[in-house]
Amino acid sequence: MTSNTSVILISGSIGLVLLVVFGLVSSDVELEHPEPAAEVEPAAEVEPAAEVEQVDFEAAEGLDLNCNPEVDKDGDNIPDNLNVEGPIDWSNCNLFGLNLSNLQLSGANLSGSSLYAADISNTVLSGAILTGANLEDAIITNAILNCIGHSICI
Repeated sequence: MTSNTSVILISGSIGLVLLVVFGLVSSDVELEHPEPAAEVEPAAEVEPAAEVEQVDFEAAEGLDLNCNPEVDKDGDNIPDNLNVEGPIDWSNCNLFGLNLSNLQLSGANLSGSSLYAADISNTVLSGAILTGANLEDAIITNAILNCIGHSICI
């Protein structure tokens, strides 16, 4: 009886092997050897940043513009005549984006003025007072800057 049991056991084993081989050959599944996953430490918790409101400033905002009425008769804080020479008082005037190139402004008072994006290239500013003037984005190519009261002055 043991020989019958052995034959049945061997036959069953061979049948099982044939089923597994047939299953692997006929299936589309590819066996892969997965790489072990790397251990990752959890990221630190970060609080969201405070919301910041975008603020757009006008070119002369923050300056107390009060142009001298002798040079600004219409009261718009922009000097009426830009074709001047010498010690003119344009203090606290709005000179935003104006073409002031090639002028002789020696001794001029430009304190507190907005010269934002103004073109002062080739302008002589010897002895000019620029204390508190806004010169952001001003074009100062070849200007003579031995002036007073501003970081651009030499």
